[in-house]
Amino acid sequence: MNVISLRDYAAQKGISYEAVRQQVVRYKDELEGHIIKDGRQQFLDEEAISFLDAKRQKNPVTIIQQNKDEELEMLRQQKEALLVKVAEQGDKLDALHTKIEDMLQLQIDAKAATLALEAATAREGELRQAAQSAQERAAEAEKRVAEVLAEVEAARAEAAAASAALQEERNRKLSWRERFLGRKDQ
Repeated sequence: MNVISLRDYAAQKGISYEAVRQQVVRYKDELEGHIIKDGRQQFLDEEAISFLDAKRQKNPVTIIQQNKDEELEMLRQQKEALLVKVAEQGDKLDALHTKIEDMLQLQIDAKAATLALEAATAREGELRQAAQSAQERAAEAEKRVAEVLAEVEAARAEAAAASAALQEERNRKLSWRERFLGRKDQ
């Protein structure tokens, strides 16, 4: 016994599956016992096929079905190609997002470096001012030390002069009165 599915029968005759299904429903009583059901799928035996062919010849209206299988396959291929393109575009977008994130990180790093440089420059200016102030104070201290050294030298010179005067006074000959009464500065 040779059986064929409704879909295969429709493809052989060049009609739609729906037309075959409607024919089977319309002639359900006449085809009883010649339609084999396997789950939800229906199969036609040889007698059912010849019966439907005879009914189809009486009813010359046929629906020409274009080869939809080829069109469906073409659409599937186009869909696959588009999915591949979408995946490629997604990969490109991911790469661009990564690049953008890297660029943003570089900008953040550059901004941080700029801020650090500005802070270092400001600190350098403060240190230069402090160094200049320290140099000025050192110059003033050196000037004061020079003044104090000059005063010390003057005092030493005075002390030396006084010591020389005292020594001269000691070495001079005593006058009669000083000898008799004694020296005043012993």
